[in-house]
Amino acid sequence: MPVPESAKVSEVPSEKIINRPQILAERNAKKVSALSLKSIQKKQQLKQEFVALQPDVKNLPTKEFSEESMVQIWNDYSTIIEEEGKYNLLSHLSMGVPKLEGTTIHLEFPNNTIKLEVERARHELLGYLREKLENYDIDLSIEVNETAVKRYAYTTREKFEKLKEKNPLIEKLRKDFDLDI
Repeated sequence: MPVPESAKVSEVPSEKIINRPQILAERNAKKVSALSLKSIQKKQQLKQEFVALQPDVKNLPTKEFSEESMVQIWNDYSTIIEEEGKYNLLSHLSMGVPKLEGTTIHLEFPNNTIKLEVERARHELLGYLREKLENYDIDLSIEVNETAVKRYAYTTREKFEKLKEKNPLIEKLRKDFDLDI
């Protein structure tokens, strides 16, 4: 028996329902202008919270340490910096050996750019040194000495003169074997 046309179910192509991720935002949060009194109050509040979270300075350890132990911890920090891939900072920290006077670590760099890079990492560096050396009186003194810039030898004569500064016997060796430069 044939099925009447009115009884046939028409096939409607099913529509794909796409679930789009919703962006969650705090719509009820009041935004504060950077130039308003509210923002100044907010900054004051954050500053007070930050100060409240700081440890009591009187109860922090101030254990004695030697320059050798400080240099060892410094090298350990350099290794950590290298593992993190911060090669510029590693290069700057490896430029010279830090000098210790009391609880102040003196660093000397040939230009201001390097000084700025190290000052950016100062907080993290001091935190590591203070924790490992168990002395929270440690501070950094970073100075720029533009006269300490390394002079690189490029020509063979300059290279020979540089070697002669390190070992004057190299001149005798050159003369004994009648060598030209």
